Amino acid sequence: MIKKLGIRHMSVLDENHYGLISENDVQIVKAFASSHEFLAKDFMTQKFIQVKADSFLKDVIKELIDKKLDCAFIFDDKNILIGIFTMIDALKILYEKLG
Repeated sequence: MIKKLGIRHMSVLDENHYGLISENDVQIVKAFASSHEFLAKDFMTQKFIQVKADSFLKDVIKELIDKKLDCAFIFDDKNILIGIFTMIDALKILYEKLG
């Protein structure tokens, strides 16, 4: 799905866990897996930050930099995941400001 949708990160959700699969994760699994019969939860990462939708962008980017992470999960007031903010998104904003 990552390749089909042209995205670099995808959320993995179930009743108890949030996780993230990146384009790089998929490449690693493909290189080492002897079978294509594996579950997303088995190789998802849980290294991301969670922020509210009304968080200041500057604070989100600072936390991503400080923790050396590539993305943040964005939650609404009801703690429902509504999106993913990535470092590419941050770079797009910087590019627009420089343009």
